Amino acid sequence: MKDDFNITQEIIFVDCFNTLIFRKSTDSEIIKAWDMELSQKFNIPAKKIYRSYKNINFRLCFSKFFREGALIESFETVIKKMIMKFQEKYPSLNSDEFKNFALEIYIKKESMVHFVKEDFIVFLRKQKEEGKKIFIVSDFYCTSSVISTWLESLGIDDLFTQVFSSCDYNKEKATGKLYRFLLGELKVDPNNIIMLGDNLWSDVFMARYNKLKAKCIKGKF
Repeated sequence: MKDDFNITQEIIFVDCFNTLIFRKSTDSEIIKAWDMELSQKFNIPAKKIYRSYKNINFRLCFSKFFREGALIESFETVIKKMIMKFQEKYPSLNSDEFKNFALEIYIKKESMVHFVKEDFIVFLRKQKEEGKKIFIVSDFYCTSSVISTWLESLGIDDLFTQVFSSCDYNKEKATGKLYRFLLGELKVDPNNIIMLGDNLWSDVFMARYNKLKAKCIKGKF
């Protein structure tokens, strides 16, 4: 940790992926492992599942960007669209079974490739011991409960007061809407909050635009 990395604010917002949690595999590799399990379970070709996920996700995100300036569509919404598409060819496909299994396997496949940087965890524990409140604030396509599952699996869930995911509120850091929502929700002075993340736009510029303090910690831990 850099010697000049001093936090005076009482509330710390922490980004999730590539700040707190890192992956040993790429998104595409995780999805390919995921679609193989779905293929075996529902007898749908793995390539068809992979292409369907990628194409539907791209179309939904593209549409959302032009409607709202937002960049992320929820995992559950993508899965629902996939089910509608597959039921045209596989009418006996059980939508609830497919949805539940898809989420269960995705959570499992993700958790298998997660790791954290121990020096950052030590830093956060020190902040918590000093009385700081630490929140996860993430632009992500899964709900806060899913992120909480991964935090528990990594043994770091005790560090955080609460987890906020853009998926739960349909508001993103990238547009500034999630910050504005949280300021109203937590009813705190933005000057008493610092955002820590790796993304210069979402985690630094948009946080500062909404009067929060912010630091890019990429490469600092």
